[in-house]
Amino acid sequence: MKRYEEIDHPSDLGILAYGEEFKETLENSAYGMFSMMADLKSVKPVRSLEVAAVGDTAEEFLVNWLNELLHIFDSKRLLLSSFNITELSLPDDFAGVRPFTGKLPSKKKNASLAKPAQTGFSLTAQVRGSSAEPSNLLRSIKAVTHNQLLATPKKIRVVFDV
Repeated sequence: MKRYEEIDHPSDLGILAYGEEFKETLENSAYGMFSMMADLKSVKPVRSLEVAAVGDTAEEFLVNWLNELLHIFDSKRLLLSSFNITELSLPDDFAGVRPFTGKLPSKKKNASLAKPAQTGFSLTAQVRGSSAEPSNLLRSIKAVTHNQLLATPKKIRVVFDV
């Protein structure tokens, strides 16, 4: 399965990102976004940062995740090429998938089996990259838009303002 593909848009850039589960699809959307900005084969992932994002809806969550990564690029001039979501919490009713938290269930003897329903989206990720060199950049992305936005567990469509 391919990670992402570029889609036609009259004035901006767009991608479709794919994955077997939402975690992989989110990671591939980030990879696709940075691939639109630079040739990632030339980016050595030598610097690591921890990133967090939250949202009430899948679409808001996706935009917050990608805009947080763009903020890192803009503020630290760090071109990211590796994205590893270490914790991901999804609402219990998100497309019938179970939340991945990156942690095993508690083995406490008196642990309650009932837990409150998860209503929002959140993630923590380790991202890696290196300093953005002007010679590596293909184009700049100003922001993630809500235009034609789609966020499902196995497919993300996102358009970027350039």
